[in-house]
Amino acid sequence: MEVLLTSTSSDDNMMVSRARAELSQPRASQLGEFITPNHLFFVRDHFVDRPVLSDDEWRLYLTGVGVEDRTVSLAHLRSLPSKSLTVTLECAGNGGYGRGADRQQHHMRSMVGTAVWRGVPVATLFKKEIPPEVTEFVFRGYDGGEDPDEPVSIDCYTRSIPRVKALDDDTLLVYEMNGEPLPQEHGFPVRLMVPGWYGMDSVKWIRSIEARSERVGHFYDDHRYRAQSTDAGLHAGRRVREMAVKSLVLHPSNGQRILLGDIPISGFAWAGENHVTGVDISFDGGQRWQPTELGDEVRPYSWRPWSLTYQADEVGPLDFVVRAVDSEGRSQPMDALPARTYEANWVQRVRVFVVAGLEP
Repeated sequence: MEVLLTSTSSDDNMMVSRARAELSQPRASQLGEFITPNHLFFVRDHFVDRPVLSDDEWRLYLTGVGVEDRTVSLAHLRSLPSKSLTVTLECAGNGGYGRGADRQQHHMRSMVGTAVWRGVPVATLFKKEIPPEVTEFVFRGYDGGEDPDEPVSIDCYTRSIPRVKALDDDTLLVYEMNGEPLPQEHGFPVRLMVPGWYGMDSVKWIRSIEARSERVGHFYDDHRYRAQSTDAGLHAGRRVREMAVKSLVLHPSNGQRILLGDIPISGFAWAGENHVTGVDISFDGGQRWQPTELGDEVRPYSWRPWSLTYQADEVGPLDFVVRAVDSEGRSQPMDALPARTYEANWVQRVRVFVVAGLEP
C-alpha cells in the first residue's frame, strides 16, 4: 500500500521544542483538567513526515510464529468487542537531558497527559493461536525516515513488547481518543496503547504485529530508550519500559509573583502500572514534609490530583519541593541526574515570589 506523508505541524496552544520531527507540549498550567483535551496532548514524533492514511486503505498485517498471515481492516477492528481505558501517557524523555538538538529537553516537564482511549485488546486478534515458544511481539508503524539525531535511515518505527504485556487484556489497538477518532498526530487511524509504560512503546500509525520466538534487534530497541547516562554511551543500560513514580506542579508556576495570604498549590502525580499513595511537599529543602490532599478516585494507569493551601505571611522568595510515593513504596529521588536522558522522575523544585501587591 502506498502511504502519503505530510510534514509535522503544531497547534497554536503548544510550545514546540523541535520542529523537525515534532516534539511539543502544552504549558503545565494548561493541564488542569483530569482528562487532557486532544489539542493540548503532547506530541512526540520520531521522523519529519507523518503517514497519511484513510479509514478505507489502512490495513494491519498479522504474522509470525504460529500465526496465520492475514490483514485486518479498520471496519473489522471496529466490529470486535472493544473497551475504554483512562490512561496517563508520558514521554520517556519528559524532563530528561536529551541528546543533540534536544539537550534542553529538561525544560520540558509537561510531555504527559491523560486521555480516554477506546480500542480492541491485541490478544483478541490472535484467538489463542500463539504457541508457548513465542516470547515477544514486534509492533511496526507506517512512519519512517531519517532519524533526527543520528545519520541513519529507518524503514519503520519498531518496538518489541514481551509476550505477557503484549497479550495483557489492557494492551489495546486504539482508534478513539476522548470519544473522537484519533487525531493524525496521535496515530490516526489506529495506534498501540501499552498502559503503564512510557509512550515510545505505544506505537503510532500501527502497520504490523509479528509474533517471535527469538529476539531480533531494532534501532529503537537497541540504540534508543535505554536507561543510560549519556556519558556512559548511547547503547548502555536496560531497556526503558515501565513508567516511574512522578509528580508535576501545575500551580503556581516557577518564578510567578503571588500575593500574600493563602497560596493554592496543586498538580498531578502518576505511577504507571502502580498507583499513587501519597504526595508530600517541603518548604525547607526536604528537611520536613507535610502531606497534600489527594483526589479520592484511584484508577489504574491514571494520574491522581493533589493539592495544598500554604499560608504565606511574609514577602520574598518561597521555595518548595514536591515528592510522590507509589503503592510499591517507591518515591521520587531528591537529586537530578544531569546525564540522564530518560526516566527523569526526580522531584520538581519551584520558586515563587510573594509580594504585598501586584502591579496593574
